[in-house]
Amino acid sequence: MKRVVLKFGGTSVADAESRQAVAAIIRDTKEICGELIVVVSAMGRKGAPYATDTLLQVYGDGQDLPKNREQDMIYACGEIISGSVLAQELNTQGLRSVFLTGGQAGIETDDHYSEANILTVHTDRLKKWLAQDYIIIVAGGQGMTASGDITATGRGGSDTTACAIGYYTGADEVRIYTDVYGIYTGDPRVIQNARKIPCLSYSQCHRLAAYGAKVIHPRAVAYAELGQKNVLSVRSTFLRGSGTKIGDYESRWNGITASRNLLTLTTTAEEGAGLVQTLKQYGAEPCYTLSDELGFHCGIDGRLMGREDIPQGQLRDVIFAVGPAATPENVSKTLCKDWEGEILRLSEDSVAVTVAPELYERQINLLHDGICLV
Repeated sequence: MKRVVLKFGGTSVADAESRQAVAAIIRDTKEICGELIVVVSAMGRKGAPYATDTLLQVYGDGQDLPKNREQDMIYACGEIISGSVLAQELNTQGLRSVFLTGGQAGIETDDHYSEANILTVHTDRLKKWLAQDYIIIVAGGQGMTASGDITATGRGGSDTTACAIGYYTGADEVRIYTDVYGIYTGDPRVIQNARKIPCLSYSQCHRLAAYGAKVIHPRAVAYAELGQKNVLSVRSTFLRGSGTKIGDYESRWNGITASRNLLTLTTTAEEGAGLVQTLKQYGAEPCYTLSDELGFHCGIDGRLMGREDIPQGQLRDVIFAVGPAATPENVSKTLCKDWEGEILRLSEDSVAVTVAPELYERQINLLHDGICLV
């Protein structure tokens, strides 16, 4: 018997038809593996009635919302609705299921509201329901402080919930289900020749996620790496297959991702340290940092441009290459004629390229084909 954690994103549980596909996966996995914990996101995306962004509009559009316990209670509503509905539908199909909020599932966090960190998962209640042969549905992206307050773990929190539960329960597998077939060499919506990657190392996946790839959250990858006996994969809810496996692989694949509209800065090391502390006050952190002989380089959310305590810089799109072929020399061979910007070696296998927004689409395709298709 295997213990498996499945996570389904918002588009996977958005409507009755999608949830039927989810139910089929749950049924098949239960029959094959035995013990099953399912983590769900809120239904759909902004505009859908129970999506998190839609629920937050109760406060009014365009407001800077305070990051407090009251806001986190609204954050939690979407996943609670999603999980309750899915559990009820599974029960009507004869699949014995129970729904738990993050707190009920034993997920303990700190009190950094809206970006709470998981401190531990108390697994007694989860193991009790597993022992009774129930399928457990857990609300993703939320937990509870030691004093009993509901918290939200931020964007991508359901991925982190699934991998944290996998780690603390000693699960054999964690499968992240989404609306794409796995992790690609680049965003197929932008990059014409993007290909699915069959396997990635933890470090490669973590860098791609940290630099802007939306398929999985970097904190989730960190939990998966902690519990290396967990097999982590990213799969499609709507197309059967193994997707992309993430683990202790020596992957020869390269990947391209990007973060757009970043304020790119170069300053002194001392000023850079002060900037990082300032960003924490805004609940933000740099997308990337690099210290070299020229100073401290970083890219931060472009919406912070113009604030008195933020240094001046340039708004740029930043493209990241990750993998064994990601070297400044290889990257420089792919640049279009009118490119102007910086090439920054962030690590042994990752390079950042700053680019003007009007050149973004052309440059990311050239960089992808020159790095990923060799």
